[in-house]
Amino acid sequence: LSIALAILTAVLFSRYLTTRLERLRVGAALIGRGFFEQTIDVPAGDELGDLAKSFNEMRVRLRSAHEQLTGQNEELQRRHDELESERRTSESLLLNILPQQIATELRLNGAVQPRIYEDVTIMFTDFVRFSVSTEEVPAQELVRVLHEYFTAFDEIITKYGLEKLKTIGDSY
Repeated sequence: LSIALAILTAVLFSRYLTTRLERLRVGAALIGRGFFEQTIDVPAGDELGDLAKSFNEMRVRLRSAHEQLTGQNEELQRRHDELESERRTSESLLLNILPQQIATELRLNGAVQPRIYEDVTIMFTDFVRFSVSTEEVPAQELVRVLHEYFTAFDEIITKYGLEKLKTIGDSY
C-alpha cells in the first residue's frame, strides 16, 4: 500500500510539475518570439508560480520597450524620409543653376576645379521696359509672356547643348 501510495504521489507530482513547466516553456517561447500579449498562467504559491509571475512582469516591460522602440523607429523613418525629400529638392535646385558635371563634382568633392575654355560666348537678355510693363500689364498676362519667352530660350538651349546659368526676373 505504501509503495502504491508513493507511486501515485510521484505520478501526480510529476504530472503537476510537467504541466506547470510546460506552461512556463511555451509561454517563455512565445514571449521570446515577440508575442507580448501572452501571459503565463501558473498559479502562484510555489517557486514555479513565482517564476511565472516574474516572466509575466518581464513580458510587460518587454512590451513597453518594444512599443517605445517601434515609435522611435517610426520617428527615425519619418525624419529619414524628410531628409531624403530635402536632399532631392536640394539636388534639383543645384541642377537648376549648375551644369550636371559641375553639380556632381561639387557634391562629390565639396569644391569645383576651375576650367579654362578657349572660346566662349555669354548672352545676357533683358526685356526693355519690363519694370514699366509690370504697372501697365495685368500680372497673369505678364507671367504668361515671360513664360512664353523663357520657354523658347530653354528650347534653343536644349537644341544646341548650351548651358543656362540663371534666370532672374526678366533677365535670362
